[in-house]
Amino acid sequence: MYIPFQQLSDQASIWVYQADRKLDAADEQAILEQAKKFLENWSSHGRPLQASAEIKHSYFLILGIERADFELTCCTTDSAIQFLHTLKSSMNINFLDRSKVVLRTGNTCLAISVREAKEKLQNASLSSDILTFDNTITQKQDLETRWLIPVNKAWFIK
Repeated sequence: MYIPFQQLSDQASIWVYQADRKLDAADEQAILEQAKKFLENWSSHGRPLQASAEIKHSYFLILGIERADFELTCCTTDSAIQFLHTLKSSMNINFLDRSKVVLRTGNTCLAISVREAKEKLQNASLSSDILTFDNTITQKQDLETRWLIPVNKAWFIK
């Protein structure tokens, strides 16, 4: 069952998927329309889920599920991945490509390759105070407190 993203509690489970390119307004609208249709029927062992989607910073699709009193199944996450594959086929947007990272300076976001980000940090042409996104966060409240991190603390630097 679809609910507005703002109605998800801070403890709601989330999955953050990064697009392989910047999304324009038409992309965002089409993705959210398709997401709403998918989420209306998203379930775990036939039990409907209170779920939502939001796009942030023109790169990130966030799927959220209100915590339930039952365990989510692999089929639940598999169906979400299938939905992302559908978006790739229908809109040519890949949300599963991890070869790029999004950097943020002020209010501007830019996607570059992981290799390029590593090289720029090593030769100091990329300031270590630039931020990136930790897309491994798992709760809605983490969007405000743990999602943006210094680039030198990112997963791809380790």
